[in-house]
Amino acid sequence: NWNLFAPVPDSNYKLIAQYDDGRIQRFDIFNELLTKHQQNRLLGYEPLVIAFSNTIHYFEKNTALQKTLNGPVKNDPYFTMLERAAGNYLRYTKRINQQPVKLILVVENIHTKANRVYFN
Repeated sequence: NWNLFAPVPDSNYKLIAQYDDGRIQRFDIFNELLTKHQQNRLLGYEPLVIAFSNTIHYFEKNTALQKTLNGPVKNDPYFTMLERAAGNYLRYTKRINQQPVKLILVVENIHTKANRVYFN
């Protein structure tokens, strides 16, 4: 049971990176990492999954945007960490040095299925 170690997760996340290299490219960084980790737990993806999920969780639970209209995020340290981590992940795994990369965070409440969307 999750309650033994941590609160039960109440959200699903999508962290979508979008960039233009002549055509619009878009993929979900978080689900890509989660899938790789679930396919082989010994390949070392767990620290990345934990880092991204913790950063998303702290951003989402602490942002003033949570209770207002979802939208562009400016000057938030947790979202800045997400942007930097996503940029490093893209440079290392996909060889993408393209700037700017649009980051879209979709948070879905497990119980209500309501979505909140944040982006840079």
